[in-house]
Amino acid sequence: MKNYTKWIDKHCSSLKDKNIFVLGATGSLGEETCSYLSYLNGNVYIVVRSENKGLKLIQELKNKYPSNNYYLKLLDLSSIDSVYSFVEDIKNIHIDYFISCAGVYHLERVRTKDNMEIHFATNYYNQVKLIELLKDKIKEDKGKIIVLGSISYRFGKIDFSDIEALKVKNQTVMYGKTKRLFIIHLLSLIRKGYPITIVHPGVSATGLFSPKKGKFSAFFGKLIFPLMKVIFMHPKKSALNLMYALNHEVEYSYQVGPRGLFRIWGYPIKYKFHKSVLKIDTQEKLVSIYNSLNKERN
Repeated sequence: MKNYTKWIDKHCSSLKDKNIFVLGATGSLGEETCSYLSYLNGNVYIVVRSENKGLKLIQELKNKYPSNNYYLKLLDLSSIDSVYSFVEDIKNIHIDYFISCAGVYHLERVRTKDNMEIHFATNYYNQVKLIELLKDKIKEDKGKIIVLGSISYRFGKIDFSDIEALKVKNQTVMYGKTKRLFIIHLLSLIRKGYPITIVHPGVSATGLFSPKKGKFSAFFGKLIFPLMKVIFMHPKKSALNLMYALNHEVEYSYQVGPRGLFRIWGYPIKYKFHKSVLKIDTQEKLVSIYNSLNKERN
C-alpha cells in the first residue's frame, strides 16, 4: 500500500495544539483522516455513534502515535436530540477544525424516531442542523468546517414537493438528491461568509458501499464491491482531499476533489461546482423549506 506521508509533508502544516473534530471517524475515510491528523500532531476528537468502535480506533491510533491526545464524543446523526446533546457537550471546547465524513447510503428506507426518512435525516437535515448550531462558534474560534459532498449531487433535480425523495426508487439517485440538498444549503452559508469547505473525495470503495451495511445484492457483495477496491482509489488517497481542504482556502462556488478523469481519481485540486447548485433563488428556496420544517418540529 502506497504511503502518502511525503504528500502530507509537502502540502500540510503541523497541527500541534489544534483541536480537530472528526465526525464519522470510524468509517474508511474517517479512519484515514484521523491517521493523517495524528501524523501532524493534532488533538483529535473522535465523533462516532458507536462507543466501542470509537474506543477501538483511539487505541489503534495511540499504538501508532502514543504522544497524541485523543478524545471520544458520541453523536447519532439520525437523531435530532443527539445533535443538541452533542453541541451542548462541546460548547466550551475551542474548535480549530470540524470535519464531517458522515453519511449513509443504500440502507433500508425506514423513518427515524423524529419521523424523517433516514437518508434525508442523516445526510441532510440533521447535518445541517449540526452545522447551523456550530457555525457561529467555529467562526468566532477562527476555525473551519470541512464536509464531504459527492459526485452524485449531479444526479437529478430537486423536487421541492417531495423533499425527502420518497417517490424515488433508485437508491443511488435518492442518495445523490440528499447530497445535493446538503451542498446547496451549505453553499448558501458559504456565500454569507461562513468558513465551510465542501470536498468530493473521488470514488473509493469505502464503508458506504459495504454489503454488511447496506441493502446490496449478493452479486454486488461477491463481485462488484471487491472489484471497486481494485479499480478505484484507496481511502488513504481519497482522504488527501480532506487534508488539502484543511490547508487551503477555497472560495465560494468551488469545491475540492480529484484532478483526474471525471473527477474520480487523482490528487486534490479546487474546481467549480455545476451552475445548478449555485443559483441563489434555489438556495434561498431550500433554506426557506428547511426553516419551515424546523418550525413544524419545534
